[in-house]
Parts: sequence; structure tokens; C-alpha cells
Amino acid sequence: MFGIQCFAVFWLVLSVYFFYTFMRHVINDDDEAQDERQEMADEMEAMGKFISMRVIGGLYVGLGLVMLLIDVAGLVLTYNYAELRPWQEILLYVSIAALLLDGGMDARKIRDMLKAINNGAGSDVIVAYLDSSSAKWNAVSFVAIGGKVVLAAILVLWTVFPR
Repeated sequence: MFGIQCFAVFWLVLSVYFFYTFMRHVINDDDEAQDERQEMADEMEAMGKFISMRVIGGLYVGLGLVMLLIDVAGLVLTYNYAELRPWQEILLYVSIAALLLDGGMDARKIRDMLKAINNGAGSDVIVAYLDSSSAKWNAVSFVAIGGKVVLAAILVLWTVFPR
């Protein structure tokens, strides 16, 4: 049970960080955000001198898979160890659906990015991938990430602070 409690706290912290990062990315469209994006592009160019873009793209794929596995494990543990009320169970299913939609869209974007990298594109393709977002997919991502935060908090409350 101690391992589940540790994972619950880890998943909560990770989900809150993802939520913070997502909100910062979506809300910031000022000069500071443009400077950050330009700085990221410069860092990608500098990394491209030492590491191939194919390796960097592979790292994004690997990181995405690790994050997806952590989320799946958290959702499974929440379903198994928390006594979910009906609204929480609906939130679980909606979060799973949003996570699948968001993951599918990200997989398509990553496939296009890797195809462009294999055709010889530079770091601008990766920066464009990181910047690409639309309002409807931001809403799906918001539901997925926000649902994960709430479900992680529920898992922490049921495992770390039982009745």
C-alpha cells in the first residue's frame, strides 16, 4: 500500500505540473512568451549541432509514452483503490476519452514531425510541433489534464488519507 501511496502523490504532483505548464502555454501570448519560444528555437538549433533531430524526435516520442504509461497506471489505480461516487466515475470515463483523443492527436502530430525530420527539416519543425495548438484541441487537452488532476487528488485522498 505504501508504494501506491507514493505513486498517488507522485502522480498528483506530476499532473499539477502538467496542468500549470499547459495553462501557461495556452494563456501566454505576449512578448515574454514569444521570447521563450525564440529561446527554445535557439536551444534546439544548438542541440541539433551535437544530436541529430531524429534522436531528439525519438526522445519526444519516448517521453510521451512514459507520460502516457504513468497516466494509465494512475487511472487504473484510481479505479481500483478509490470508492468513486457517480460524478467521479463519469469524470474518470470522460478523462479517459479525452486522454485517448488528445493522445491520438499528439501521435498524428509526432508522426508528421518525424516524417519532416526524416526528410531533412531542422529544429523549426520541433518548435512548430511544440507551439501547435488550436482552440478545440486545447479544450480536449484541458479536460484530459484537468480530469487527471482531480482524479489524482481523489487517489491521494483515498490512499494516503483513508477514513
